[in-house]
Amino acid sequence: MSKTNEDHIREFHEAFIRVHKSNMSKLGEDGKPIMREDGKVLKGPNYKAPDLSDLV
Repeated sequence: MSKTNEDHIREFHEAFIRVHKSNMSKLGEDGKPIMREDGKVLKGPNYKAPDLSDLV
């Protein structure tokens, strides 16, 4: 069975939410980004990579 446009939109939305949640897990304990001197945001102690395997 092929996917409809609505299915693709739903999957995109779910992927977006998971990646956003992962990005927010990069914050430090104080809720602020942990940054290197050059401005790169580092992964915080609670970082968790997004699992998108069921959406690909």
